[in-house]
Parts: sequence; C-alpha cells; structure tokens
Amino acid sequence: MPKAIRYVFPHTLDFRETRPTICWEHMYGWIDGYGLLFDPVILSRTRVLPEWENGWNGTVAPDDFVIACCHQASEAIGCPPCPGLYIRPAQGPDIIERSRASEKERLRTPQGDYFYPHGLPFDRYAGPADAWQIGENPALFRLDGALAAGFEFFAMLAAWNGEWPERRLTECANLLHGLLIEAGALRPGKPAAASPELADLRADFQAYGLNRLMMQWFLEKRGEARGRVRPADQACLRAARAWAAGEAGDAKTALRQAFEGLAGLRRRHSRLDVHFMEFPHLGLLLGDKGFFELEWPEGSRQTILSYLEHARRRGYRISLEAGANCWENLATRFPQLAASLKTLWQEGTIDLTNGTQTLPFGLLSPLALQYWQFRVGGETFRRVFGRTAETYQCQENSLTPQMPELLLHFGYPRALHITQNRGQAPGEENDFIWWQSPGGHRLPAMATRHPALSRKGNNYFHDLPLVHEEYGRQPQSLNYVCFQDLGYVPYRVHMIRAHHYAPVWGDFGLAAPRFAAFDPATAPVRTYTADAYRISRTAFYPNETNVNALSQCETVFRLTHCLRQTQTLAFVSGLWPRRRRQLDALLPALLLTEAHDAAVVQGQRVGEFHAGHTMVSGPCSRATLAAEMGKIRAAVESGLREVQAGLPSAGRARLFNAAEVALPFARVRGDARRGRGLIPVGGHLYAAGPFQPFALGAAAPAPAEWSAVELPLKAGRWSLGLDAAGCVLLTRGGRTATVVPRDSKHGAF
Repeated sequence: MPKAIRYVFPHTLDFRETRPTICWEHMYGWIDGYGLLFDPVILSRTRVLPEWENGWNGTVAPDDFVIACCHQASEAIGCPPCPGLYIRPAQGPDIIERSRASEKERLRTPQGDYFYPHGLPFDRYAGPADAWQIGENPALFRLDGALAAGFEFFAMLAAWNGEWPERRLTECANLLHGLLIEAGALRPGKPAAASPELADLRADFQAYGLNRLMMQWFLEKRGEARGRVRPADQACLRAARAWAAGEAGDAKTALRQAFEGLAGLRRRHSRLDVHFMEFPHLGLLLGDKGFFELEWPEGSRQTILSYLEHARRRGYRISLEAGANCWENLATRFPQLAASLKTLWQEGTIDLTNGTQTLPFGLLSPLALQYWQFRVGGETFRRVFGRTAETYQCQENSLTPQMPELLLHFGYPRALHITQNRGQAPGEENDFIWWQSPGGHRLPAMATRHPALSRKGNNYFHDLPLVHEEYGRQPQSLNYVCFQDLGYVPYRVHMIRAHHYAPVWGDFGLAAPRFAAFDPATAPVRTYTADAYRISRTAFYPNETNVNALSQCETVFRLTHCLRQTQTLAFVSGLWPRRRRQLDALLPALLLTEAHDAAVVQGQRVGEFHAGHTMVSGPCSRATLAAEMGKIRAAVESGLREVQAGLPSAGRARLFNAAEVALPFARVRGDARRGRGLIPVGGHLYAAGPFQPFALGAAAPAPAEWSAVELPLKAGRWSLGLDAAGCVLLTRGGRTATVVPRDSKHGAF
C-alpha cells in the first residue's frame, strides 16, 4: 500500500469556474472524487489521507501513488512517472478511437454494468477485453506500474449524482475501490459488507473529505498552512478504525470531533454567520406531459422524498417552489408524497413557497392575471394542503412594483426580494428591507447583498470559501440563497451530512424563523419601479428550440384583454351572475398559458432534458408539450367566444369598478360638473366611494350629473373627509390615513 496518495487537479486559479480552461461540470466530479478516497471502505484499508494538488509539480518520491483526476491532469503530468491511476493519459496505450463522445454507452465493471453519460468522451483501447469495458473494447490499460482508465471516471460520477438516491455515493466508492485494486494500490478483495447503520456512515466520511479540501482552500486564502486541519484528520482516522471494527457509536463520536475541528477552524478565520436557504423549483406539468424537472414525474418524486428524508433525519431545511397546479397533479399521482409534504410543512420542518397557480413571469404578466394567479393558486393550495403559502419567493423574474399590494391582499406576511432565473433584483446592503409599493403598501422582505449571491446554481456550496473570505472579516450575517431547479447541486449531500455534526460553513434554515431577525425600526424602506428589475437579454431571444418566446407573452396579453372585455360586457348587460361561472372556469387554463416554461416548450427531441443527465429518459418532448399548450390556448379562445356569443351589445353607460379589489375613490372621466361631491386634485375630479369590484356587486347607472354631497361622506365602513389644510382623509375600521387620489399607470381602474 502506498505511503502517500497524491490527488492531482488540472491547475486552475482558486478552483473557480473558469471556462474554457477548466470544464467546471467536471470539476465538481473531481472534488466529489477526492471525497470518495475518505470512504471507510477505502480509508480503512489505505490508512492514508490523500493530499490534493492544484496542478502537477513534476516531482515524485518513493512510494508515491498518483491519481490524475481527468484527461487534463494526465496530460499535464505526461508519461506516468510512478504508480497511479491516470484518467485518459495521452501517452502509452494503443487507442483505437480518441475522444469518442458517449451515446449512452454501458461501462462494464466487476460490480456490474453502469450508465456512461451522454456526451462524455472516452477512449477505445486495443487488446483483449478485460473486466472493465466500454462496448467491446477494454476501458483500462496497464502501463509500467500504473493504470490508464480510458473514460472520464470522476466526471461520470458527477453526472451520476443527479440521480438523488445516496447509494450512488457508495456505488462510486466501490468502483474507485475496484480501480485502486486494478492499479495495485490495494490488495484484491471486495468491499467488506457492513450493517445498515455502518453503511449509512460512509457518506459522512466522504463529506469530511470534501469539506476538508474546501477548508484547506480557505486556509490558504487566509495565508494559513493546510496542516492546520491535522487534529480534525486524526479524529477522522480514529473514526475509520472504529468503522472497520464495527463500532458505529465510536465512529460517530470521532466524526463529530472531526467536523467540529473543521468548524472551529472556520470560526477562527471567519465571523460570518451564513444561513443556507434553498428553494428548489419545479417546471411544468400538463396532465401526463411534463417539462424539465417534471419530464419524469417519478424522478421528481424520488428527489423530493430524498429531501424529506434529510429533513427528518439530519436537520436539513428545504423550501420547495412549484405551481399549485403541479402540486395538485403530483398529489393525484402520489397521495402519500402529498401527505408527507403536508405533515412536514405543518410541523415547520419544510416550507412550500410562492403560492401562484403556475409560476408566471410576473414582471411580464398582466396585472389582472397576477391577481388570479394568487387567487386560483390559493384555492388549489387549500384543496391539496389545507392551507396557503405564506412566503412569497420566485425563481423566475416575477417581482413588480405592485407586488407588495397583491401579497398583502392575499395575506402574505413575508417575501423574498430576490429573483434568479431570467433576470435579477437590485442588491441590498441589508439582510431585510421594507418592500413598499408605489401606493405606499409595504411588507417585510428578505434581500441579498449582491445579485450574484442569489444566482447560485451549481456553484452554490462550491463558493463558500470565497464567500467567507469576502464577508467574514467582520461579524455579520448573510442570507445565502439558492433558487436552483429541482435536482442535483454539487456537494449538497456532503453539506447536509456535515451540518448534522457541526456548522462547518453555516446552517440550513427556512424563511419564517430567519425573519425573526427582521427589525422594523432599522429595516430601510425600498420602492422600486419596473425598470429596477432586470430581464436577461438572452432569455427571450429566438434560438433553435425557442422560436419566439415573446409571441407567447403577446398571446397571454391578448387572451387576458379578451377576458376583461368579456367580463365587462357580461356585467354591464346584467348577465354577470350566469356568465361568471363560465368565465371563472376558463381561468385555470388561461393561467397555464403563462406558466414560466410555456414559452419554451418547443423543439423535437424526446426526453431532451433527461437524456443528458440521467439513466432514464422522460417520455415527453418539447414538441408534444407545444401541441398540448396549443390545445389549451384554443380551448380558452373557444370558451371566450362562446360566452361573448350569448351577450347583447353594450347599452347605456353604467358606473362600475373594473378592478379586482374595492376602491375608496375613482377618477371621473368626461365632462363631469364640479360639485361638493367631487374632490378636485391635480386638475382632475374624483368621486368618493367605496366602489366594489364588479365581481362582487351590481353596476349602478351613471347619473346624468353628479349630485352635491356633504363631507365627511360615510359609506359602509368607509369615511371620507377633509382636514383643516384641505387634505383628504380616509378612515376605515377606526384607522385614518392622509391620502392623495390619483391615477396610476400600474392600476387596472
């Protein structure tokens, strides 16, 4: 067995995502692979803690064993200088085909056949077939004292981790164990069987190895020696010995000491209090046809179940964002999953966020449809879970100036003033703000220091050393937010398992407990215009699978306009009670047309999303979804025409409020005669209300002229009057506010 294991990365600055020099999808595999060497199946036999090297230094010592983690690392080393495992080395073996791209080839191993990911390169070696093959050709080639692997082993592991069951981590360790035997680093033999309790600890050991690498990276950035991790290393080795002896309790105790050692190192060099807040996001599901994360609903179920298991067993905290229609669909397919979500949500272990029916691009959505998104979404949530969402959070670009008013109207106590996909919100120097609408309505909102801090996807945990380096010199807190799609984020399992022992880099949390830090007195008030929210310049540009996404927005506006006209005509014609049910029945379908993925369900390849990432391809293509969306649009248009056909032409003018909520006053248009019943402000005249929404009351005939009324005016719970300075006072429910009647281009009067 070797005295030293040298794990060599291609040289890169800071391990940052530096395309095209470093393929960062592969980098996640390299770092995962380093953690595999700490798996007790391997560590208890090597009894050597591997050391990682950022690039090859050209020197070797007796008994060195080198692992070059990818083709780039092997190429930098050149002809293998000592025993080791070299991934696709350029020199030595006779290669039939160089850098062939995988077409879902099978990798045959002594442990069984494994999926080799689509698009990943490999080499076909000449010679007799051995126990490791790709197709009919050997996948391994023995060099002088070394082993060449013709496939991108560690990049393959990174792709496998998209399959959430954690058996992938132990399967990968078993495969690496086999390769180390083939390379002569270990004596032949299968991995020892372990009890379920001991087997579950294997991923904890891997988590230590990965966090150790990141801690050493952080120490170097702070000018400290890597060797500062040695006390934690000794605890890890004690844990490995206890694991090999079958002592699960002793192994856990030693692992806790190892992780606490890493956490202590971080606290000595960073006083930053980091709160990990994850909001995995689901796509579009139309009946039996899904898109992106829901292209394979069973895969989504397995992923969510894995989240829930970590939440129950290891203190993981997760907030899930999906359209209410998707939750209802999944609950119909998987009632037990829905029951688990409901229970854990009620207990405060997880959170279900957003609350809209189909997760629209709110920044591009007609305001009237945003109202119905929340209203119909809330009704769906109550059917499925018995309650509505209380935290508004959106991955897609869905923040608008009026959003605080909508959220307050539907009872939301909090929001995240952060968005990720297709754009961004302004950064703040504060963790929390009062998010205020132009009309003066406000609610508490979580913010983030810089827009980049809310745009974390695959690099979410990967960047923790950099985040602590930048913000950790002063004692402060940081909301560290990730709105990634449902699925794999590199190192998530490792961080969850590390956090179960000690907060090495921070802690996992939910929005509601985190808002306990909101201080109403010190939180700044922020009011933004639509221009403050940025839309990605490339999000709606035509491409080969998205011919013209903006045409989808035009369709949504056209259908919404037609719906509003039909509502108005039904109301003024006196036929609203009978026609309202017909129009309300069209709303769920209309809301589906503005689902965030509806604009991009175009293309031809079956299983397009899952083909590159998982072993099981989904059943749908974008083409089938585009056809389904066409049927939905056609059904809405047909339903609107049917209602319109049964309505008479508009008769005499009537006065009504076409907003969705009651209004205290409204501007009088046309040649209205001045009178004490009208309030002159800014050159316009306003009539005192309240004016109920047309959906809730009856239209009143417009008077020939406005009659004079005395102020104060009382109507129901409203009272309208003037103070000594002539300012308008509005009173309702014992509360009085000074108000300014005005038009607003953001309103729907």
